[in-house]
Amino acid sequence: MHSLRDALSGLEHLKELLDRYNPIKYGSTDEARALSQEIPQVYGGVEEVYKQYAGAQRVELVDGKQKHGFPNYFEAGYLSGRTFHAHEGYQELLRVIGRVRAEVAKASGPSPPKPDPASAWSLLHPRVQAVAGERFRTGHYADAVEAAFKELNNEVRTIAKSRGAPELDGAQLMHTAFSPKAPVIVLGDLSTQTGRDMQQGFMEIFAGGMLAIRNPKAHDNVVISPERAIHLLFVASTLWYTLDARL
Repeated sequence: MHSLRDALSGLEHLKELLDRYNPIKYGSTDEARALSQEIPQVYGGVEEVYKQYAGAQRVELVDGKQKHGFPNYFEAGYLSGRTFHAHEGYQELLRVIGRVRAEVAKASGPSPPKPDPASAWSLLHPRVQAVAGERFRTGHYADAVEAAFKELNNEVRTIAKSRGAPELDGAQLMHTAFSPKAPVIVLGDLSTQTGRDMQQGFMEIFAGGMLAIRNPKAHDNVVISPERAIHLLFVASTLWYTLDARL
């Protein structure tokens, strides 16, 4: 085997074969015959590691007046031609897989520390921090996200109304306020293709934030992780900074 990780893959493949073989091993189907031939081949590829982690032992199998010795229950149960020790062999395989898996995990080193969502808090837009901070600190993560997008919606509506736009909300408000054809709020130089693309793109992001993030949080009893909340709050923060930079 190239590595212990390769051996683990082989052992897990061996288990998959047994899971298919055990229910049909007493039959004479083509599948049963094919599996009975494949199992020894796969075992041969992991035999050295198997014996190492199964430990030294001797299993005797009585066949009539003759006794046969095997180095483990797997060979006695699946390679001997008899099924007396098949159950013990399967359980032994599970133990070996568990031991090898533990060794692979140990060799991979300790898991990287879980990031602390709150450590990124200072990077958020001040308005997001202000409206979402207390909710986030008290574990109301979905409420924190909803509050940030509601505040953003209210700010866009206030600016749009001050410039003569009708009373609108949500995605409809965003499509009207940031429309690349007749924008109430201009985000880029509309005399250039880049500016027009920016206007179009951010219009869609503003509207998408209301449809995909604010509305589900407002209408459903949504539970999200602190990590997920931070991801969504950064979306709101990006839109806030974009709004701050409007022309």
